[in-house]
Amino acid sequence: MDIGSEFSHYRVVEHIGRGGMADVWSARDKRLNRTVAIKTIARDLSTDNSTEPIKLFEREAQTIAQLEHPHILPIYDFGEHEGQLYIAMRYVTGGSLENMLVDGAMSTSEVVRQARNIASALDYAHTNHVIHLDLKPSNILMDSNASPYLADFGLATVLGPEGRAANPGYGTLLYMAPEQLTAGELDHRADIYSFAILVFQMLTGELPFDATTSLALKQLQCPDD
Repeated sequence: MDIGSEFSHYRVVEHIGRGGMADVWSARDKRLNRTVAIKTIARDLSTDNSTEPIKLFEREAQTIAQLEHPHILPIYDFGEHEGQLYIAMRYVTGGSLENMLVDGAMSTSEVVRQARNIASALDYAHTNHVIHLDLKPSNILMDSNASPYLADFGLATVLGPEGRAANPGYGTLLYMAPEQLTAGELDHRADIYSFAILVFQMLTGELPFDATTSLALKQLQCPDD
């Protein structure tokens, strides 16, 4: 996908970011005359003949499509263009929680406001048997009023009838629950752990610990093991 290219009723305007497995673009929806965000599998992953990124991408679209909540970034469209899958989502202009944390700790009242809305989105997802598994500041997007949207369900998984799900084996190290590093199965408590890390960071401007390897992090989390 390139700037200026057109497909379906979209015209790509700008490349606005890249995550672990995806590129995000701003695009103009010519049919509804609005700006949207277009997410695609990163170029080097979409051409490596691996089906895993494609499966994760399809699962993300299907997961978000089932979730309707005022603080979960909504999906508008899902399709394929020249062999490349894409998701069209709401475009928000307020950056992310990561941007808000650049200057350090946030006021207590702002932490309460943000945490309440994020927790509401998580609780709704959990009620619908979905765990996010990658909760971190860059995955909390903001609109022009600094209202948060839980985004990037690329690692999300659906809980089984027993309330647990297979561990996908991925995540963002410094926000991952210990069981994401060690266990074969997870439940919604992995998200609650990450949420606690997020709230700590909003209150203090820092993470509760720092480590560069999963083993070192596990030792910090579970010093008696």
